Amino acid sequence: MLEQYLLQLGILRQNEIDQLAALGKKKSLKKGSSFCQEGQIIQHFAFIESGIFRSYFTSSQEKETTYCIRFPNSFLSAYSSFLTGQPTRENVQALTDAELIYFSKQDLDRLCAAHHNWVVLLKVLAETEYI
Repeated sequence: MLEQYLLQLGILRQNEIDQLAALGKKKSLKKGSSFCQEGQIIQHFAFIESGIFRSYFTSSQEKETTYCIRFPNSFLSAYSSFLTGQPTRENVQALTDAELIYFSKQDLDRLCAAHHNWVVLLKVLAETEYI
């Protein structure tokens, strides 16, 4: 799934996709489990192979506000924390059992330093995140 998703974007060559795939670590999450919680510093991102996630904030009145739902064939992170290295204000929870492929920020930074295509990919993913 990851390979197909990246190929359809038309940014990375096959050998670059293979490099990323070799760095990924598979992880399963049960329904109701957290991908990340408020206050954590996020140093990873994941590709959703299966499962559905929600991103939400908790207000000062302890009210949860869901602002994003993520589905398979997309990337997942607490993006602002991933970029800034600051604690996240959001929570990301599995709404179903899920299968993910995890990647570290450190590995992604190394790939970006090695080839411009990774920077282009991150730009596209950032634009998708913004939308």
